[in-house]
Amino acid sequence: MQYLRLLYTCMFEVSDSGGTCVDPVHFRYGVAADKYKASLPDVTTQFIAAGSLLVSPIMNMTNGANSFQAYFPQGQWVNMADWTEVINGTDDYTTLQVRDTVNVHLAPGALIPFQDNSDMSIMTTTDTFKKPIKLVANRDANGVAGGSLMLDQGSSRAEMDNLNYEYYDISLQAKSLQFNGAGFNKGTQPHLLDEIVLLNAGDLEYITTACYYSPTSLTATTMQVSWDPKTKALHIAPMSATKFSDILNIYYSGKGDVNLCTNASQSQQSHSFNYNIEGGVIPNLTNAKQVQVNLTHMAGTLDDVTLDLGFFDQGILNVRWTWRNKTGKRHVTKVPDTLVNTTARDTSAITETLSQYVEIRDKPFKLIFKRRVTATKYENVLSLEGFLYDEYLNWVNLVANAQPSSSEDTFRGIFGLGERASTDFFFKTGVYSMWNKDIDNPTENGKLPGKEVYGTHPFYMYKHAQNSWMGVYHNLGQAQDWWVSNDYKSGNVSISQISTGGYGDIYLFLNAQSPENIISKYFNLVGTPVLTPQWALGWNQCKWCYLSLADVNASMQGYLDNGIPLDTQWVDIDYMQDYKDFTVN
Repeated sequence: MQYLRLLYTCMFEVSDSGGTCVDPVHFRYGVAADKYKASLPDVTTQFIAAGSLLVSPIMNMTNGANSFQAYFPQGQWVNMADWTEVINGTDDYTTLQVRDTVNVHLAPGALIPFQDNSDMSIMTTTDTFKKPIKLVANRDANGVAGGSLMLDQGSSRAEMDNLNYEYYDISLQAKSLQFNGAGFNKGTQPHLLDEIVLLNAGDLEYITTACYYSPTSLTATTMQVSWDPKTKALHIAPMSATKFSDILNIYYSGKGDVNLCTNASQSQQSHSFNYNIEGGVIPNLTNAKQVQVNLTHMAGTLDDVTLDLGFFDQGILNVRWTWRNKTGKRHVTKVPDTLVNTTARDTSAITETLSQYVEIRDKPFKLIFKRRVTATKYENVLSLEGFLYDEYLNWVNLVANAQPSSSEDTFRGIFGLGERASTDFFFKTGVYSMWNKDIDNPTENGKLPGKEVYGTHPFYMYKHAQNSWMGVYHNLGQAQDWWVSNDYKSGNVSISQISTGGYGDIYLFLNAQSPENIISKYFNLVGTPVLTPQWALGWNQCKWCYLSLADVNASMQGYLDNGIPLDTQWVDIDYMQDYKDFTVN
């Protein structure tokens, strides 16, 4: 019964896309021919269950023997009945002890759902629904593991037909677990997470902190962490009843690691998103058009960065940061200048200074952008609250100051962040993704997974006050999520840009009296739109599923035969070979 959820998940996958759930060892691993000699144990009696468990039954044994030989492929295999036993597989036979139960070993790189039944509390399939589920992982040599989990009540086909089940693809790497699931009604299943168990984890004894993020919030929820010195297993458990649908990802860390579990309310000295100005001297902006600041990470777990702040052009400020020492760092790709020309402009004619638009604070470092209301009065329009800059994670937190409203429905916060299809012009609280691709239903709802379409335009605008508009462009081409949280009463919009890399490179369009002013400055940076040919404004016929040139000709001929005007005939992605760019099928 303890492996029922694992086997049921495998059966669900097989019913959906084919495959098998029980395989001879040589189906999954290439067993050399010399391992089949008559003088050796019979490797064909062993099998792999659900792609994760190596089962080694005793089929023929001398009376009184307390050990036997079993074949183990490469890697470290953990005995599920005794987590202290780790077999170092070498594509050869290993001696196993005879146990009260069949020897079952978790494969390297495997992550499985598991319900401990040592107390015999699970006697029927119904009992499995009453017991929380563990996720047990055995990382491979690269520190990676993965698996899947299917949740339903298992009693009615209607659950499948109505999508009232849950299915998660779970990956473990870089001290995190990611729960990826789509195509079902999340939240319909009541199953609870008992704990995460990382086996063979002697290298993780120092881990002290763990948390999870939900699919709807960037607030970290603390989890309990313990390390068992006997089994060398790391245990991570929720502090209260937590459904799988409550979890988007889990992070764990210890001394020297980037801590993604620190919230703004916690000690700033341990907060991974904060830096201090080196030397503690805030630059004087009174007569400055450009300044450079060296920043030191407050938690000491990320490399120091250098931040440049200054005028890019009239009415446009630029904030850009990268590592102070790039030695040994991966190459950071940027949006090519042929697309967005970030070459420095001539700012000699600008008479304004940074002090009129920016305030710098320290401990932690923070940038506040402002507008002048009167000769002596200023109002904040945007603040850079903090950022986390690593090789594979570029996370920026900002707060935009829009106009307050009486309700969420009437609140007019930020808009932009194309390309997307939405019935809402202004962004509601939610998460919005950018990763150019075509999906079946792109209608935006502010929920994961993303509803991204073809274009990435990380640019947004908002109205701060009467005759006061603000525009912000992030010069970023990587995959990115934008978390937006509206406080309609104060008018504050919390914005978190989370991407898979890239530079910190933000352009701010300030002191604009209308959206047209912002757009004009934006085009000054990214270039003006290309003039389309006139025929593109006519009637364009396009359809997915033209399978041959004859289908295209038939479409055009249908227009001609019926006297219907036609400017352009298109073909869709069917012309490609396996939907690959620059190929023809």
